[in-house]
Amino acid sequence: MLHHFQRKPQPRAAEEARREGIEDLAAHVAVRRGRLAEAEARGDELHVRTRAGERGGELVVVRRRERGRVGDNDSHGPRLRGVGLLIRTWNLFHGNTVPPERRAYLREMIELVTADDPDVVCLQEVPVWALGRLERWSGMHAVGAVGAGPLLASAELGRWITELNHGLLRSAVTGEGIATLVARRHAIVGERRDAVGPRRVLLGVRLEDGPLVCNFHVTGGEVAEEQFRAVVRLAGDGRLVIAGDVNLWPPYAVEGFSEPLAGSIDQILVRGLPSTPPTAWPAERRRVDGKLLSDHAPVELTVG
Repeated sequence: MLHHFQRKPQPRAAEEARREGIEDLAAHVAVRRGRLAEAEARGDELHVRTRAGERGGELVVVRRRERGRVGDNDSHGPRLRGVGLLIRTWNLFHGNTVPPERRAYLREMIELVTADDPDVVCLQEVPVWALGRLERWSGMHAVGAVGAGPLLASAELGRWITELNHGLLRSAVTGEGIATLVARRHAIVGERRDAVGPRRVLLGVRLEDGPLVCNFHVTGGEVAEEQFRAVVRLAGDGRLVIAGDVNLWPPYAVEGFSEPLAGSIDQILVRGLPSTPPTAWPAERRRVDGKLLSDHAPVELTVG
C-alpha cells in the first residue's frame, strides 16, 4: 500500500548528495516518485557526530533487523512503568519569530516548551552555541548533536555576530544542531548518532524501562524521502518513537508505526507502544508578548 508524498515547497536548491553512510535502501522500501520541500547545512562535535547521502520517492517501509544499534533485541514487553510519557517535538527556527526580528527568543522558547514538565522534548534548528545552555534553561537532561558546524571557528563568536540581526543571520554563521531534552526523573541508558545525509544526523536516546526516542531533521527537496527512509531504517527494531521535522506532507504510511499528524511536516511516530493521536499547539500557545515563536508549531502525544 503506497501513499503519495507531498514535499514542502523549496525556497532554495537542495544540496548534492554524498553517499557516505547510507546504504542502498531498495531492499527495505517500496518507492514511487512524489513532489518537493527545503534545504540546509554540516557539522562538528559536542555530544555529536554527522554526515551521509540524499534523494526522493514515496514509501512504505519494510522492517528488517539491523545489528549493533541501541534498541535491538529489546527484551522489554510493550508497556512502560508508571504513567505515560508526554513527548513533544519543536523546530525552533533558530529562535526566530514570525516574522523574524532582529533579536531571537531562544531561551523563551525552551522555557515555554518545558514549562509543563514534559518527559521528552525533541528540538531541531538549534544554534550550536545554544547546545551547552539547554540544561540550564530547561532544568532537564540535554543530549545534543551537531549537523552543521558554524562557519567561524568559535560557535560563541557566531552567536555574537547573529546578535546583530537574527532575522538575516542564521545557521550559516551559528551552525545548526538538534537536541533531546529528558526529564531528570528518567535515566538515560544509551545514546547514538547516525548520519542520514550531508549536515543531517539522527540522534537516539534510550530511556531506562522506556523506548528509544529518535530525533531528526530531514532536508527538504528531492532528498527528503530518501533521508526519511534512512531515519526509519537506522532507528532499528523494537519499541520506538521517531520525532522531528520530516519536511514531507502527509498522507504517507510507515509500516508498523502510528499515523502521522495530518497537515503537518513535524511528526511523532510510535511503534510497539500505545499512544494518543498527535496534536499541534495552536498559534496562541506559542505566542509570547505578542510574538509568534518559530515558523513551526510544537507537536506532542502521550506514549504508554
